[in-house]
Amino acid sequence: MDTGRLEILFGVDVIGVTQDDGGGFRIHAGDGRYWDEKQAPILGTGFVKGGGAQQVAEHWEWDEDDLPAGWNPCRT
Repeated sequence: MDTGRLEILFGVDVIGVTQDDGGGFRIHAGDGRYWDEKQAPILGTGFVKGGGAQQVAEHWEWDEDDLPAGWNPCRT
C-alpha cells in the first residue's frame, strides 16, 4: 500500500533530527544524506527485521522475510 503519507527507507543510519526556524525538520543520516520534512518523523530507524518497529508492528502486514508486505526495497 503506497499512499504517499509514509516513506520507509532501508539501509539508512539516522543519526539526528534537527528543527529549523520555520518549524520544519531535517533528518540526518550517517552517510551525509538528509531529508527535509514539514512534519517530525514518527520513527527514525529500526524497521528491518523488527527492531524499533515492534512498537507499531500491529499496524503493518509483514511478509515471510519480516519486511513490510508489498514493500519494494529497490525504491530508495
